Amino acid sequence: MTSLITWIFIHPTVIPVMLMVFMNGGVLGAFLQFRKDYDHGKNDK
Repeated sequence: MTSLITWIFIHPTVIPVMLMVFMNGGVLGAFLQFRKDYDHGKNDK
């Protein structure tokens, strides 16, 4: 397990890919949260 973590940190192409996944996941999560809140706001009125 430790060797896998070390390989991930040493491997040069993994970091940008992980950053891309992290950014896309954050954007998608924020978008879904916004839509959920927006729907709740519409239903309350």
